[in-house]
Amino acid sequence: MRWLMEGWDGAVAARAAGADVRAVGSVLAIIALGILSASTANVPARVAIVSNHNAPELQDLVPLLTAQGSKVEVIGRPGEIRHFDLALTDTFDLIISIGATAQKALVRGVPLFCYDHFGGPGFINLSNLERAEHFNFSGRCTYNRRPGEVLLAQILDGYQTARIEAPKLAALARTRYCMADRLSEVVSSFSRREEPRSL
Repeated sequence: MRWLMEGWDGAVAARAAGADVRAVGSVLAIIALGILSASTANVPARVAIVSNHNAPELQDLVPLLTAQGSKVEVIGRPGEIRHFDLALTDTFDLIISIGATAQKALVRGVPLFCYDHFGGPGFINLSNLERAEHFNFSGRCTYNRRPGEVLLAQILDGYQTARIEAPKLAALARTRYCMADRLSEVVSSFSRREEPRSL
């Protein structure tokens, strides 16, 4: 899908120079959808978009993923507002979100596409985990917003690799984001204090 990204980057550069690139964007979208629909091997069956920020490009992504055969559930505004717990996390093949939901996805070994109203790096992998974590999985590590068609291309192009890396990420995430383990560490640090601190 590199040709699509390069084409989009060229369109962005042309727009910055003052050109009207709406036609270019439409042509890229039609070409991308035509090619991507030829194969469903990289299509996640159940996708959760968890957000309260109502990013337009994520709204645009819903019918694009649906057209590829994914069942997409929008949780949060403008969809159904409910608690996204670990049990619910396990019912999806791909989660598109930021923040605490991103951590839940990583801990449970569900491929995570980190993206919302600040943009985002896309699939979290072993190469970009540290930087994404530094910015609290908010997407602010890139500030790179993309249209729905480009997000679709990135998801379909990277999904299989994300599935392969998910268990490694889960093993690492469980050492960092499991609250029970972190609380145990804090409590045990109190017992290691040799004598009470004087006031």
